[in-house]
Amino acid sequence: MSHFLLFPTDETGRILEDINKVKAQVASLAGPLFDFNEFYIYSHGWWTNANHAMLQYNEFSLGMVVEARQTAAAGHAVVPPVLATGIHWPSMLSEDENSLLNAGEFGTFYSMEKRADGIGQNAVYALIYQLLTTLSTRNAPFHINLIGHSFGCKVICAALQKIAQDTLVKPTPRLRIPANANFNIVLLQAAFDDDALNKGVDGGKSYGGISEKIPNTRFLVTYSAEDIALKDLYPVAQVVHGMFNDALHPPQALGGKGLTNEFMIPTAGHRMAVDIGFQFDPGLRNHRVVNADLAPFHRGRPGAAVFPVGHHNDIFATEIYRLILSFLPT
Repeated sequence: MSHFLLFPTDETGRILEDINKVKAQVASLAGPLFDFNEFYIYSHGWWTNANHAMLQYNEFSLGMVVEARQTAAAGHAVVPPVLATGIHWPSMLSEDENSLLNAGEFGTFYSMEKRADGIGQNAVYALIYQLLTTLSTRNAPFHINLIGHSFGCKVICAALQKIAQDTLVKPTPRLRIPANANFNIVLLQAAFDDDALNKGVDGGKSYGGISEKIPNTRFLVTYSAEDIALKDLYPVAQVVHGMFNDALHPPQALGGKGLTNEFMIPTAGHRMAVDIGFQFDPGLRNHRVVNADLAPFHRGRPGAAVFPVGHHNDIFATEIYRLILSFLPT
């Protein structure tokens, strides 16, 4: 039997429930009584209120389950019981979708970008830390599968970057990650710089510690030239909000451009394209890094484009579920 939890947070990333109760719930569900080996953590992106978050999580999780069961029925995979958690963070000026305050939402790009990091460093970090602590005596391999969309990718990567920092010996690490822990990181149209995952000479980019310091990490990254929000609007937003000084060469978004060669080459990354009718491909499980171009798929769905963001939110589709299930190990 699978189980789903939803954790709402405030703007700082504090879970809006007694933290000791939350820890007890996670510890119980990750304990030997339930014996889950598959754990999912989802995070939505910007401009999503609580009602829409629930609808999106319902649609996405149901789509994944339906496709997983159909794949299993065809003899390609086994559907294990999972413990899934969804994070709802305040990514709008008002939770009331009819509020006039939300007319100014476009002006919150910078603040929501920073808020997404805080949500990850607090709420999602606490969940992952509790899972790893509870599972530290587990003998069997287990998988923590993190799926983010847009700024939700910042949420999960900020959490993992903090986990990576905890593994540093200063003088003793705060956290030792079990050798049988496996992290599968799915970044759907990530709204952060395309080089943020790179390891740099200065110690790494924003999330450069994830692949360097956390063992057994795998990455599925999607991007698309049809994602107007990231391909065209993201660089403009960087300049407008003063986060980059060279207006002629602003940063590019990961979800608009894809992973850089500096990340792909050392990790032997696999490049691929997803088109309409994409079928389950278990061969993707052999790759640590998959850089998936969704532009062909998006061009085949012109009716799914939304002004002014294009296909930024076009992720609720059978082909996307098949892509993710092809990448995940079970």
